[in-house]
Amino acid sequence: MSRTIVTILLLSLIFLAPSPVLGDVTSGIDMGEYVRNSGLIFKGRVTKVEYKNSEPVPLLDSTGTQVYENGNPVYVDGSNLPHTFVTFDVEQIYKGSLATRVPEVVLRFEGGQSDVPDSNEVGPAGEPVYNDFFLVSGVPLFDVNDRDFLFVKGNTPTPCFLYRWARGRFRILDDPNVPASINVIYNEYGQQVRLTSELGGDPNGIVMGDVQNIPDVLTHTMGSMELSNVFVNDGVEEVDPDIPILPGVHATESEFGAFITRVVLEECGTGVPPKDCGVELVSHDPNAPFYGIELRAVEPNDLPETEMVYTRPWLDGIDPSELAEILEQERIEAELFTGNPVLPETPCELQIFYEGRLIGDVSGPQGKPDCYVDLFDIAAMAGIWLECNHPEDVSCFN
Repeated sequence: MSRTIVTILLLSLIFLAPSPVLGDVTSGIDMGEYVRNSGLIFKGRVTKVEYKNSEPVPLLDSTGTQVYENGNPVYVDGSNLPHTFVTFDVEQIYKGSLATRVPEVVLRFEGGQSDVPDSNEVGPAGEPVYNDFFLVSGVPLFDVNDRDFLFVKGNTPTPCFLYRWARGRFRILDDPNVPASINVIYNEYGQQVRLTSELGGDPNGIVMGDVQNIPDVLTHTMGSMELSNVFVNDGVEEVDPDIPILPGVHATESEFGAFITRVVLEECGTGVPPKDCGVELVSHDPNAPFYGIELRAVEPNDLPETEMVYTRPWLDGIDPSELAEILEQERIEAELFTGNPVLPETPCELQIFYEGRLIGDVSGPQGKPDCYVDLFDIAAMAGIWLECNHPEDVSCFN
């Protein structure tokens, strides 16, 4: 897979991505699977974030000669690639052990700020300026003082050492809706992590709840760059009035730790200490040479994403001028790729976007709703009725 490093010129980077949609919140994950496939499981706090590029590896032809393209040497995928080294103060180990007596571990993740300064720019005091950044989809971003439960696969080199990549991280955060709340658990994307075992559900199961507006989830610092995640709705929002009550209870830090302990004991056996059940993890040294791993089009352990429940008060809270600019840029980008606009272009489409379609407005001069109920709609509904083979089926008239 080819690699591209993008030079960022703005002080703030905004990720434009399709917004999560209302989905089946009862679909969860099996924590037993996570425990079986993790060599080290621990709870810790981030104390340091560093960046270093992997070693350059020249691409050679069949004769062993360096390959050039447009006069420049070509390197194999993973060469000279920015990586992030995250140091954790380990608070508790649930499975596996550390290679040292110091309660600290350093994990390496592909992506980050390049360690090569911009040769054309210097800071106010003559300090080097770094303008090259590389982001890898599915690899989590860490900030100093983040606290997490982490499921680490082992010592085998990989772009992301967490089991199922970002989904192997469970964040310990305050509940934004409860002042002075105790720490509760969210996944990488800001969804509640809810326990179901006490309510008769799968004893090793957890489910994902509502997406929350959490600043610590939406913002990150990568070297000199401030990053913000912004979800942009890619069409008319269809709000289901019958959203099911979320199953289970939102896990607190202590409840989630006890839950992991129980599952580890069940998987390893009560006669086997957790440290003998996992692996002895060796920390990654940011000062030692290392080689990057070729990125593949699909994560090696990628599975379908759990659909997220999406409520958009935090998006609606964005300054209207900023929101309008974001939506316009997303519409233009989608139009360039598909040739079909996906966001409102006319006053009627904007009205539908925010308020929904008028009852009975199913068509118009262009064959789509036009914010009027008239002969076009009567003709369209008559056509639907004529084609309906099961008149008692209410979906025939939707």
